[in-house]
Amino acid sequence: MTHISPKPPTKREPVLTPTGRMVLSMIPTAFVSYWGLNIVLRQTSDWLKSGVWIPWSLHQGLEDIGFNATTDMIGLNKILDTLPMSGCLFAVALACFYVGLTWANNR
Repeated sequence: MTHISPKPPTKREPVLTPTGRMVLSMIPTAFVSYWGLNIVLRQTSDWLKSGVWIPWSLHQGLEDIGFNATTDMIGLNKILDTLPMSGCLFAVALACFYVGLTWANNR
């Protein structure tokens, strides 16, 4: 009769591989990029029809989704009225992409 020693504990495998993490992180990146591009294309379409460029500010975008972005700080209101909605969405998409890359390379 031979005695078999128990296996040493193995290191737990990660649930997602780095490739899986990268693919999973691309979902919010693609979603936010799509909306930023959608805004630019709608602005361009309106401009081609009317000849007048109508900017969409971050303040207007926040109001459209039901968030009251008006504050009693005049400087903050000016910043929210100046920042373009599409540019902010592209910046958020880049941040999502960076976080996804960092998460995918984290071992």
